[in-house]
Amino acid sequence: TVWEDPRLDKEALNINEEDTVLTISSAGCNALALLLENPKHIYLVDRNPCQNALVEMKIAAIKNLDYESFWKMFGEGVLPEFSTKYYPLVRNDLSPESQQYWD
Repeated sequence: TVWEDPRLDKEALNINEEDTVLTISSAGCNALALLLENPKHIYLVDRNPCQNALVEMKIAAIKNLDYESFWKMFGEGVLPEFSTKYYPLVRNDLSPESQQYWD
């Protein structure tokens, strides 16, 4: 098993505001951690479109949900009323492909 450690990536890559980063989407945790280094741009790719939809959902949730709701959704893995109460709050920040996936 291989686990990427974003702390090691940050140290090895020394990312700064002038850098453009290409990384695997995976579940988005490492990519989001690399954003803390404030690169000029970050591109995420993944062969599995479900992973890209998940990363987009995380970003939309960060933008639109309060911390408690975000934690219940991704930390605990259960957010009651997601489809009726919370999904409408995040849907507009998803690409058409991710909207189709989550719809």
